[in-house]
Amino acid sequence: MLKKVEQNRDLWELFTKKEEYNAALLDKYGRFPYYLSRQRNVFEPEVSEFLLKNGLNPEYPEGKKICRMSYS
Repeated sequence: MLKKVEQNRDLWELFTKKEEYNAALLDKYGRFPYYLSRQRNVFEPEVSEFLLKNGLNPEYPEGKKICRMSYS
């Protein structure tokens, strides 16, 4: 499954948060500032959706099911 994500450069960079590596500007706590991010919509889980559509079938303890929410 990881290889499928690696093959899509944009998804891979989002998954690894590449934009945060060696950032020139950090906030006062040493973190990458949200306003500089190219991916600002936290309600669009792009990598997770890709994985689910490509066969990822997560198993949860005690037979619980994944909660899929729509924010559109």
